Amino acid sequence: MNESILNHLFLPHYLPSSVDDDYFLQNNHQYEHMILEYMKEYFNQLESTKETSELPIFSALINCVKHWSILQNPQTCTEANLQSTIMKLTPGNFLPFYFHAQNAAILIEIEKKNVHRPLVSSWQVLLPTQEITSSLVPHFSCFPVTTYRLNDRSQLSSLAHCELLVDFMRNTIEYSKSYKASRQVNETRNLPESYYVCQWWIQQFEGIKIKSKSNRSIQFKKKHRDQIRWNGALLPFRRSGLWMTIKVVFHIILTKRLGSIGIIIYKLLITHFLTYCLSETRSEISIDVLIHCIRKIVRRLNKIEILLSSIDANDLNEWVQLTKHQIQMKINKILPKPNWQKSIRIYEKSKYSVLMNNFDLNNSNIYQHLFQELKSSLKTQKLRETSQYFSPVTNYNDRYPLNSDDCIPSIKKFTGKFNYTIGIALTRIEIWVESRLNQWINRPAVSHSEKNRFETLLHLFEDYLSEAISHYYAIKDPIGYSRFILTSLTIIRSMNQKLCNDPRFERLKLHSIEIPNLMDLFKCLVLPNRDDMKRAHSLYCYFSEFSQKPYPDILTNINCDDAFGVYFASHSSTMKESLQKIRDQAELDKQKKIQEVKQAKGIYTCLMDSIKYLSCKCTYEYNGYGSYYITCGKCRIQKEACDIKVNIFECPIPSDHVGALAVIFELQMPIEIRIYRDIIWQFINRPKPNLNHRMYEWLSVPPHARHRLQWWNLLAMLELDSLPIAEESVAILIIHSILQYGPLAMDGKPSNNSWCSEAHKQLLEDNFIDELTTRLDRRLDDCELNWQNELVLLVITMITMRMLTICNSTREGKVVNLAIKCRRIGEKWIDLISETIKFTFSPDFNEVENLRLKLVTIGISCILTFSTHSDRIHCLLSSSEHVISLLKAATTTHDNIILNKTQSNISTFVRNMMRFSERTLVMVQPIVAKFLQKTSFKSLNDFAAIYWAVIRSKGTMNGQWQKRTEDVYDGWYDCRYESRYISINCIRGTFLVDGMTIGFLPENITTNELFVRVFEKHIFEV
Repeated sequence: MNESILNHLFLPHYLPSSVDDDYFLQNNHQYEHMILEYMKEYFNQLESTKETSELPIFSALINCVKHWSILQNPQTCTEANLQSTIMKLTPGNFLPFYFHAQNAAILIEIEKKNVHRPLVSSWQVLLPTQEITSSLVPHFSCFPVTTYRLNDRSQLSSLAHCELLVDFMRNTIEYSKSYKASRQVNETRNLPESYYVCQWWIQQFEGIKIKSKSNRSIQFKKKHRDQIRWNGALLPFRRSGLWMTIKVVFHIILTKRLGSIGIIIYKLLITHFLTYCLSETRSEISIDVLIHCIRKIVRRLNKIEILLSSIDANDLNEWVQLTKHQIQMKINKILPKPNWQKSIRIYEKSKYSVLMNNFDLNNSNIYQHLFQELKSSLKTQKLRETSQYFSPVTNYNDRYPLNSDDCIPSIKKFTGKFNYTIGIALTRIEIWVESRLNQWINRPAVSHSEKNRFETLLHLFEDYLSEAISHYYAIKDPIGYSRFILTSLTIIRSMNQKLCNDPRFERLKLHSIEIPNLMDLFKCLVLPNRDDMKRAHSLYCYFSEFSQKPYPDILTNINCDDAFGVYFASHSSTMKESLQKIRDQAELDKQKKIQEVKQAKGIYTCLMDSIKYLSCKCTYEYNGYGSYYITCGKCRIQKEACDIKVNIFECPIPSDHVGALAVIFELQMPIEIRIYRDIIWQFINRPKPNLNHRMYEWLSVPPHARHRLQWWNLLAMLELDSLPIAEESVAILIIHSILQYGPLAMDGKPSNNSWCSEAHKQLLEDNFIDELTTRLDRRLDDCELNWQNELVLLVITMITMRMLTICNSTREGKVVNLAIKCRRIGEKWIDLISETIKFTFSPDFNEVENLRLKLVTIGISCILTFSTHSDRIHCLLSSSEHVISLLKAATTTHDNIILNKTQSNISTFVRNMMRFSERTLVMVQPIVAKFLQKTSFKSLNDFAAIYWAVIRSKGTMNGQWQKRTEDVYDGWYDCRYESRYISINCIRGTFLVDGMTIGFLPENITTNELFVRVFEKHIFEV
């Protein structure tokens, strides 16, 4: 019971995993009312003090708890007791009631000036499970809730009403519903519906009226610090709703009676109660739980101190100061002695001495990195001088060279200094992990501080994990989330390989890597190109091999004989020496404790023997003012003997050898292993979405062979025209099915095409490619003159690029021609729709909006014709015409997204395709940069002459362009044209003249406060 009260009041780290493991909640919350019993005992102790007894507000609280504790007990909650209690309520009394079976509470108040017309209110106590678990943000409930005045008090005390409340107490009326296998079922693991108490119970009273708000009514919020623990049992553990109700009721009563000072009295009263409960149970709890509880109490005291500085306590100041003093005295009394951390200090001291002994000031690596920094600084200064030609353009060349092997990227740097979107920043991290992580982690150390790079990699992974989960989950981006999975697994693999190659950790080669459901996860990944598929296959083989190792993984079974930590500690002389020192010190402490106990027993025996034959002579003495008690010598000595205490002895190390080795390994674990383990743990326990659609139910169905037929089904669908691919739902289905990786065939026969899963083997057959290409070409001819069906072009483009990234080299040219045809049709449609918008005089803005959305989708389709793997991108991006097509598509997409006045109309599917196209633009930047430098940036001059009317009227442009940074993945290019400065961003599709957009008002105008006030989000074309 003592453990249970602390679980609900303090929420320590180790909570029960089901209601069956909690004393208060087991057997249908049979003993939950014991929280009120604790509260009643606390008030009984509080009532005996002079300062409390003189305050009338506490008598109201004491009466409230006495009545409430009787009615909340299932054994004494009867209709007769309830009726009697309501009838005996005097003016100024409150009567709350918590209904666990309805997840609701009510509060009845008898006002002094209106005895026969009581006030009632009701509210939902706990939030549904999905609200608590689906978000990391805090949840609040606002109080006081709406209060109603009854027409007649007799309505409350009627036998029928009392029977209704008792029934509310015992029987759940309705649970929330869900659908499983097309059947409606009750979600008994979730909370009951509170509607019948919160609404129906109020409405059934006759002549009820809403009470007007009082001037003294103070609004406040209650934070739901709920915890839901569940290990598959029938019902999960949740924090007591009765405790939440107690706090709400006390807060309402105190603020209603005392105003703003009532907030301080409430917080101090609850803190005092928490201290009381902790002092009553401290002998039965561990030190770590005790420290956790004391920290919570101290935090509450600090908040109270801040409130006291802003609110005058007036007449209650004496009680406030006395209560604070009592809390502090109790904390000092129950606070553990400082020697419980002695073993930790011993370890820290030994660790420091070892570090200083191994520190070599003559090591050249300590100062060698200064020379490297000097070279980098000189190189940066030279770049800065050459870039001063473009004075109005921001100078970016003073940044760290992102293409060097000794550089690690940073999301903060990308989004801050480089002003990249979070999508581009994540893409840059993913590119670096794929292409440069192995070189970075294995390169020789330049300085002593660089010898361990794992800590730097941990910071990168934590930032990436947080941003990727937030970004890819925001609109359920399957392509982006698949990249996140591959990137995380690549980091884990690189760290594992690095550790396995280290002679100190060679044993890791025999330990498995256990990541739940990892092998099944690979087939669900959405991988658009061959490079991703090859990487997924490589990771699958690696983790499949390590899942079959004989020894346990590094996260579980850490105290078994075969655990890595036990093996490492048993072969480490430093750890064995530290373990022996701790054991020796523990033995000394044990012997000292034995002597201390013997001495205490001797003193106790001596004192008790000295009073063995004495009798009690305690008396009362009277003087003119009253009486006082005089304790005799025997009682004083007896009390002194009874007050003798000896603290218990706790050994810091387990007695068994394996357990001791596991503990010393946890204390002195090498930093590389600790970080490697932390990254695996964070990946396994990454935040997961709330699966309201029950996807996990059909994902767990055993696999069928239909994935081998999906491309044949697609071919038949195109031949028969059996599906309307112009509809978004059908487009989503087709694109997802052709991009999903599918099951891998691990038949032990490796080949050059083993990276290709079974679902896409048909694309390696030349005859099938011929048939499918013919069907797609015919479909393009049919829709070439109809730009209304932009999704048809997008679907055909995605199918074509999927074919190109997988097919044999013998069919490469044929599929490339089809991709070029898709691009040509897209450019033709862009020109036709642009002309339509230009000559549209209709006041129907919705029609123009729809046309701009079509332009966005078509622009994305054109960009995606460049989305193939590195070995074949030269077929699609190798001429000035190709570069101009890329820039046209990027600027078309960018401009029409901005000109679209209601961007909320863009569907989730199109947004995902926009993200994919943005990544495609980032990936092709090295090829674009190389081609532009080779051709003296002629393509940029040609595009500027097409895009900007000022140059278009002159026909040609011959500007001297320069890449803004040395970063090959950066898309900015700058040029001076006469007195103007032109900038083009090949990734975002931005075209700037003197830092401002053309075709529509620049951002610094549209975001101005005056502009927004008048025109809101309207974008004017210019």
